[in-house]
Amino acid sequence: MCGSLSINKWKCLTTLTGYTALARSAQCPKAIGSNSTIENSVIFPKSGVAFLVIPLSSCTIGQFDIKQEVLQLTEKFTQLHARGYALMLASLYSEREMRICSEIHTKFLETKLQMIAIHNVDEGVQAMINIAKVLCKPTSDVMFRRLDELAHHFSIDDTTKFALEQLGLSEHQIHILQDCLGSLANIVKANKEDLLDCSLDSETADKMIKFFDNPMAIN
Repeated sequence: MCGSLSINKWKCLTTLTGYTALARSAQCPKAIGSNSTIENSVIFPKSGVAFLVIPLSSCTIGQFDIKQEVLQLTEKFTQLHARGYALMLASLYSEREMRICSEIHTKFLETKLQMIAIHNVDEGVQAMINIAKVLCKPTSDVMFRRLDELAHHFSIDDTTKFALEQLGLSEHQIHILQDCLGSLANIVKANKEDLLDCSLDSETADKMIKFFDNPMAIN
């Protein structure tokens, strides 16, 4: 097991709470607890999105050594689901939890796995409902168009800055990116030539392109 969280609790909460809310507001199908395929995972078939719950309190040996079974489970999850989110469950986020999240994020940087920090089950269920609702047509088409328009007015925020730092960019390089490309949308859509013009080296430019090569990156 990747942690002590009971998949039955997630299945019950998601099926009853999640389905009711989605069915009323977006006519999306109920969530499916996928314990038989990936333990602690939940799938919203109509929305085309899956979630994997990783309890940070029990996913390591000692303080920081992530269990191999957790990494193997996460890798299997990324192979099965084109659009997947890891819900990083911890009641309190200290240096340990941030370090674990950073390490898992780094290991799966080449995949399309997205990570969301949650503090309890209710918060996780709400995150799943919100994301599944946004991805459920026709809501998704309208939402993506509006977010794309908004992104053109956004500069680099703290979350994006942290992601760029994880890719190896210095604070100076991040400032140059913002000066050269302006908005978050332009950074996400930049090709390799654009990034090289911002004084990035070829390897860093390739990493950025792979990182942002995901339609959910700016949504």
